[in-house]
Amino acid sequence: MARARLHFRPNSSPVISAYLGSTQVRALVDTGAHTSVVDPPLASLLRLPVIGDEWVYGISPMPVHARIIEVPSVRLRGLPLGPFRAYIIPLIQLGRGIEMILGVNAFKNLRLEIDLKNGELSIS
Repeated sequence: MARARLHFRPNSSPVISAYLGSTQVRALVDTGAHTSVVDPPLASLLRLPVIGDEWVYGISPMPVHARIIEVPSVRLRGLPLGPFRAYIIPLIQLGRGIEMILGVNAFKNLRLEIDLKNGELSIS
């Protein structure tokens, strides 16, 4: 069984390095997010095709109308995730320098363990 172990700053949100093709991005692992999110500049750079749109609730005080893309694959230390759907929503307002939020839909059929004390994320 494939396994990946990644590190982040202890006792903080799990922000990790991920790869979309050959592009390295900073991604927040958010187990409270049902669906993943990609920042608009990253979606444009990667030319990810839009497959739909819908209103999204909970990411900001007001509903956001977002385009939906299919992310073909994300690699975390060689472990592939995907394909999965993601919303295109600006992430700059979060102030974390992240380009992607990996929601639970990105980890379908995988086991995810987050150790906040030691800053370690294990995926298998």
